[in-house]
Amino acid sequence: MLRGADLNRRPSGYEPDELPDCSTPLCILYICIRSGILQDLLSIKKYAWIVKFFEYIFRIFAFFVHAEKIVYTEVEIEKYMLRKIEHKKITWLDFESPTADDVEYLQENFNIHPTAIEEFVTPTFRPKATQYEHCLFLTIHIPLYDAEARTTYPGEVDIILTKTHLITGHREYMYQFSEFFSDVQRSEGKKMLHMGQTTAHLLYSLLELLLDSCFPKLDNITRKIESIEREVFSDNEKKMVREISFVKRDILNFRRTLMPQRSVLESLTQKPCVYIPKDLYPYYQDLIGTNIRLWNTLQSNKETIESLEETNESLLSNKLNEKMRVITLFTSILVPVSLYANIVSMNVPVPFNGNPDGFWFHLAGMGTLAVCIVLFFRWRKWV
Repeated sequence: MLRGADLNRRPSGYEPDELPDCSTPLCILYICIRSGILQDLLSIKKYAWIVKFFEYIFRIFAFFVHAEKIVYTEVEIEKYMLRKIEHKKITWLDFESPTADDVEYLQENFNIHPTAIEEFVTPTFRPKATQYEHCLFLTIHIPLYDAEARTTYPGEVDIILTKTHLITGHREYMYQFSEFFSDVQRSEGKKMLHMGQTTAHLLYSLLELLLDSCFPKLDNITRKIESIEREVFSDNEKKMVREISFVKRDILNFRRTLMPQRSVLESLTQKPCVYIPKDLYPYYQDLIGTNIRLWNTLQSNKETIESLEETNESLLSNKLNEKMRVITLFTSILVPVSLYANIVSMNVPVPFNGNPDGFWFHLAGMGTLAVCIVLFFRWRKWV
């Protein structure tokens, strides 16, 4: 793709590295920056160190070769730490892992209450909604799934809403959030749809997206429960004890993340807010309905996994009882036979001791005693 698009812009007979001001590594990095590939890599923590490594190598290379012609790269890289979309009078700023520099940027460019800025860059354990003099501040937590730990954890999204700006900040990579931002950034139609009216409309679209992103995670929990149900009734009860524990922990963390969101959403419509027009109240009420549907589904999954756990424990207990019954039967047979053998071996006169066939008589007596015990157990329906 690089060669195909670039060949039309080169003099005939030149290779990329032979042009006076053209270098393939520089072109590749430039295209990565312009296309947003570097932005996507930086959003994935495990690749961030690789990107930083090549960034420093590039800067060293730039210092010695054509340094004056590639000064823009550092500016571009810093720019992509703050993503920005502008449409008409509305601007959406997105900070990933806000830092002290971002605090300084907000203080210098916006009339935002210092408390809101402090909360914007500080991790918060509880969702909240606070209206300040010049902005509305929101903190919401979205359930995210850790495939390695096999559990759900909260991803925090901080939001500052003004008349002309929507400012978001987050520390965790959220696929749906990133895709939504990129789609709006690329498509003029989606800019018109989501940013064509007020910032409150854009906020609604974002909250709707984040809440809807929870449904696939709930579907994943439901599939796990169905798989556990099949295994429980396929004589794999012992293996399912651990799987049930994982799903229960996942549901618990999901509930812990989702439960406080409803009060935050309700607070947006219960009290008059200058940043949310009244004609949008039904839409925000719909978000509350989405939250309730999520909670009901989660509650249903909780009850189902608890019932499966009880069923699994019952089946395990029943299997254990069957094993104990067999062990008890063997013990009940061996104890009288052992007592008979001890009596026969005593140093006292015992019938048939002097008889050449005495061993077989005593063996027959032990067998008869064991058969009588088994018949007694059968008669009492204990086995």
